[in-house]
Amino acid sequence: MQFNKKPTLQVVSIGIILLTLVFLSVLMGIPYYLSKMNEENGQILASQFFVDTQQSVDANKFYGPENSMLDWQKLENENFGLSNASFWIKLKIEAAQTQNEPLLLIDYSLLDQVNVWFIAAQADSGERDTVAAYSTGDSFPFYNRIVEHEQFLFNVPSSEVDLEVFIRVRSEGAIKIPITLWDKNEFIEYSGLYKLFAGIFFGYLIAMIITSLFVYSTTRNPLFIIYSGFVFSIILGVASLEGFAFHYLWPNWLWVQEYGVILAFSMTAILGISMSSRLLELRDCFPNIYRLFSALRLVYIFIILSCLFFSYALIAPLFMLLLCITIPLICCLSLVLALRGNRIAMYYCATWLVFFCSCILAALENFGIYSTFVDYSVIIMGGALLDSIILSFALATKFNQQLEQAIQTKDIAINKEIEALEAQEELLKLQEQNKIDLEYNIEERTLELEIALRELAEKNQELERLSAIDPLTSVMNRRYFDKRLLAESRRSRREITSLGILMLDIDHFKKINDNHGHLCGDYCLKLFAQMLKDTIKRPTDVICRYGGEEFVLILPNTSLEGLQVLAERIRLAIQEKTILFESKQLSMTVSIGGCSRVMGSEEEHAIIIGYVDKLLYQAKETGRNRCVIEEYQ
Repeated sequence: MQFNKKPTLQVVSIGIILLTLVFLSVLMGIPYYLSKMNEENGQILASQFFVDTQQSVDANKFYGPENSMLDWQKLENENFGLSNASFWIKLKIEAAQTQNEPLLLIDYSLLDQVNVWFIAAQADSGERDTVAAYSTGDSFPFYNRIVEHEQFLFNVPSSEVDLEVFIRVRSEGAIKIPITLWDKNEFIEYSGLYKLFAGIFFGYLIAMIITSLFVYSTTRNPLFIIYSGFVFSIILGVASLEGFAFHYLWPNWLWVQEYGVILAFSMTAILGISMSSRLLELRDCFPNIYRLFSALRLVYIFIILSCLFFSYALIAPLFMLLLCITIPLICCLSLVLALRGNRIAMYYCATWLVFFCSCILAALENFGIYSTFVDYSVIIMGGALLDSIILSFALATKFNQQLEQAIQTKDIAINKEIEALEAQEELLKLQEQNKIDLEYNIEERTLELEIALRELAEKNQELERLSAIDPLTSVMNRRYFDKRLLAESRRSRREITSLGILMLDIDHFKKINDNHGHLCGDYCLKLFAQMLKDTIKRPTDVICRYGGEEFVLILPNTSLEGLQVLAERIRLAIQEKTILFESKQLSMTVSIGGCSRVMGSEEEHAIIIGYVDKLLYQAKETGRNRCVIEEYQ
């Protein structure tokens, strides 16, 4: 009795496709929510712009009457396209908006030079002074940025009067200057959600690469290696567009950052052409097109080599023109084969149509011709995800066809040899041996997968540990503090032991930053954290950076008397410490508030923190450089 397995396979394929579409729909809901957050929380400021085609305007002209003589125009479109000119943006930030020290965001990571001046007028004389000035961009190392973020972030200084902000932008690529004003907490939430989306995107593509490499290790089919390289080049291209590559991969390699997008997507095109030749069997079916594709590969290699000798402004248009030739050519060829009944060509046509449409939409949105509800980079990321999924179906179909052809060939051989009994018995033995080998291979691959999953779990644990550490001071951060305080509070209530909490604030720390610079302030924070580590000896005690120059100590099983002794020891150590920074001698003092108590309820730890903060404030109000340790009333 024979059974037709094709309907079952079709049902499975449809189910996989539906699950994939559901996954993509849920994933792409994140950018939609991000766009809503941007509309609700990112304040767009009324701006004017001026185009300096002669490169003759400098910041000094904004202090005198020459400022009013410039041809300022209302900024209605943030996209200026390709231009060699310098673009000046002028906007105003009201004094009330600066009190919480918000963040000024330029949400486009591929700008070569960005200069920002915050200018305030003196209340008595009317003279205009520069409150803060920053210089950054892709032409500087990444760590030159004021805020280490993929986009351009600037701290807005607090001011008693309205601030005028002047921004100068110059870039060899497309110039796009989307400017918004953010509250710090709201931007942290927005940035965290976006990085979650990017993490899912990159993680999914990396999983596709790993899966493909596992399949290659079993089948030795070079298509899966080419596919892995194709997806990897997409990852690098998107990471370059979004600034993740500059942040994490090559923060000091300015040349790679400048040409990273072209290099990555040129490799994508080369590998895509190679995959097209193999999947569609162009060498046998369309030899002329195969030779054309080979020539296109050489042209893309020439594009990569040209990055060593020519400017980005010269190479970028040639690269875009080449893409506009390559992608429609592959789409048309795939469509012709699909109409002839080639199932692989149908998948492949859909893949490159999606890629072409996403690139067109991204280009139109990037140059301000057409606006979508999400950023152009999200369109490219969504298209890349869909591309990788559809292309994996094409590879699976190709592999299945090859497997079916192999099975058919084997069946023919078996039918020819079935006349002889000895050959049939030999074949059965061979099949039995193959079964044993297959079971062994399955067990081996399962073991490899278990090892890989175990290693992945260990990496995740290490990543979780690192995410709980403050990167500047190497002590635990606020997020870890909240979790640990809750755990120690429960232990105090369960074991009926005293839980001690000390909150420390470096006195007049803002003056250190203002007088000696933020590098000195960072050095003082690191030194302060190290002195706390040297003072705290018990392994159960925890040091956390609560925020800014505030630190918190969680001290399990510590009485009020022990807390007073420890707090005074820390205060004296800080007071007596002489700090040397760049041949300058500094000193610090610290104000400390603390209490010790046996926790009585689940919510009491939050009340205790508020009480300790009140004691710290009392220490600061009564002269600073003192400890206020009291029992909770």
